[in-house]
Amino acid sequence: MKFYYDSTVDPDDNPINAGIEDAIERLKDMAKIIRIDIFDTKGWPEKKLSEAYETVMKVAIMNKTAIRRIYGTAQQRAIRFAKEVPSLIVFDDSKGYAVEVYPKLDEGKVMTIMDYLKEYTENGQ
Repeated sequence: MKFYYDSTVDPDDNPINAGIEDAIERLKDMAKIIRIDIFDTKGWPEKKLSEAYETVMKVAIMNKTAIRRIYGTAQQRAIRFAKEVPSLIVFDDSKGYAVEVYPKLDEGKVMTIMDYLKEYTENGQ
């Protein structure tokens, strides 16, 4: 997993980030047991953010997942990526590539990072 967030931005102001403070703590705890790369994007140049966002886009296209309204607008596709809206990218090590991204829209419902982490731990992963 890879988690991107900006420590200088308060993500609680956005309902898409429901439970994000708990999610960040849970990810830090999980990183002691499994591989989770946690990136604080504070001060990152746009080029570096764009490179990270490309992985998110590939996963969204592969899964036909709606993310544009999550991370940006029609004109500025990634304006909130890893800033106002933290992002979790899930990798399948056996396949060697990213397979999911959170938050996302799934059948018109927002699936938050915390939703995924709850499901992940409930399934004994």
